Amino acid sequence: MFEIFHYQESKREVLDDFLVRKLWPNLDFKFDWVASMGSSGVLLLIWNSAVLCNELGPLLHCAGTVTISGDFNETIHPEERLNSVGYSPSILAFGEFVNNSEMLYLPLQGRSYTWQNSYSRSRIDRCLISADAGVQWPFMSPTALLGNHSDHPFRSVDAWWEYEDFKKFVSDNWVSACEKSSDLTSRLRELRASIKGWNQNVFRDQNKRIKDLSEEIFQKEAQVDVNLCSEEKRIVIGKLKAELWEVEKRVQSIWVQNSRLNCSTAGDRNTKFFHSVSYKHYKNNHISSIRVEDATYTELSDIQGYIRVFIKSLYGLQTVVNFDLSGFSFEKITEEQANGLMSPFNEEEIFKALSSCGERKAPGPDGFNFYFYRRAWRFMKDVIRGFFEDFRSSSFFT
Repeated sequence: MFEIFHYQESKREVLDDFLVRKLWPNLDFKFDWVASMGSSGVLLLIWNSAVLCNELGPLLHCAGTVTISGDFNETIHPEERLNSVGYSPSILAFGEFVNNSEMLYLPLQGRSYTWQNSYSRSRIDRCLISADAGVQWPFMSPTALLGNHSDHPFRSVDAWWEYEDFKKFVSDNWVSACEKSSDLTSRLRELRASIKGWNQNVFRDQNKRIKDLSEEIFQKEAQVDVNLCSEEKRIVIGKLKAELWEVEKRVQSIWVQNSRLNCSTAGDRNTKFFHSVSYKHYKNNHISSIRVEDATYTELSDIQGYIRVFIKSLYGLQTVVNFDLSGFSFEKITEEQANGLMSPFNEEEIFKALSSCGERKAPGPDGFNFYFYRRAWRFMKDVIRGFFEDFRSSSFFT
């Protein structure tokens, strides 16, 4: 039997007894709900009144240490909400619950409010403690934290392309790289060095940028807690929050890319989940030691050296290659198909092959993934076509 049922973020405009009966297994229930407003969905709470009174009632007066903290979505006093009109029924009910449970609420340090939008500010996040907890930790107090929206070798970062002027930077440096070298590998190496410098000097550490913006927003919002917020200050705070949102989206994009998950990046910005998946990939791919014959090596240089020797011996050219194909019968291609194999590569064919690959897959040895090449195609396509033409005429990649 259900004792409590919580239904959240439904877009239904009306909830009634008939709908609740379909959700609840018997007729012994009570429920309450909050209507949908804007992008916020409706909240529905159903409970078994008899069970709730019998089982939760004694807990309100239990002997022991109790702490309750979180977002209560309600205030205890009218002054905890800007421009409050007085004690509402919900405020009185919440205060009665705190008093009946003999809980104490700790004063917030550093801020007057913990939630705000364009029109209102409230203190709805709080910490309630039992008398026993207050005796054990007499100096305990909650402090407002920064208000964030969320809770190696070179490799291209998809979030770079969301940065202002990055496309022009790549285009200009690609022209410079083509002037310095004639082969594609050297040009990509030159471009890679330029982007690494840009990443260090311009893009920088996005997590540090999040921290700096959050601190600046925190300070400005703390100032308007005690003073009237002018339209100019509101605009400044709005611009800072918009920039913070863009930076946090870049960080999420980076972790989604590192996690290599083929899922939509829209919706919940669960960066912690993508962080854990990325870390799992790292742990799976990490080689901490290698055993060669009877010896174990843990130094990075030794591990790299022995792996290089193994790969070279496995795929290197052997002095003698023994094979005999005389016993196989192969199907032959037509003359038209043979001519097609020798026809020049055209731009449409190359770009179609490029677009058919997963753009967020792991990059190749040059560090650039297909996401990068598809967005840089306009100014890199001539050199890439030349690379394919050189291969067609010489049968060698250079």
